Amino acid sequence: MRTPPLVAALTAGGLLLAGCDRDAPELESPVTTCLATTSVTLLESGFVPACVIVAPGATVLFRNYDTSVHMVASNAAGDAFSSELLAPGQEHGHTFRSTAGKVYVYCPLHPWAVATVIIE
Repeated sequence: MRTPPLVAALTAGGLLLAGCDRDAPELESPVTTCLATTSVTLLESGFVPACVIVAPGATVLFRNYDTSVHMVASNAAGDAFSSELLAPGQEHGHTFRSTAGKVYVYCPLHPWAVATVIIE
């Protein structure tokens, strides 16, 4: 089957997105300060803090303190995951890889909500 030219061009450029899932590892949260914590709050404005530093193998708890539903997800190699819908008051924990690096997480429902997890 022949791939349409536009799809081929977008795929080659890494721009083809499926639904709300996007290539989160390419996202960068616009922050300059990172906090050493394993607790992240989900709000309408995004993840708070938007950058955390954790030890290899640490579990980060994402808590929804907003009045609407959220999700937390990552497409990062070695750390790909997606939570279920998190109603207000619910939480999701994810244990990150045991090697150093950066993992970008996002809310598939709210495209402005991105965060960085630095593993060191």
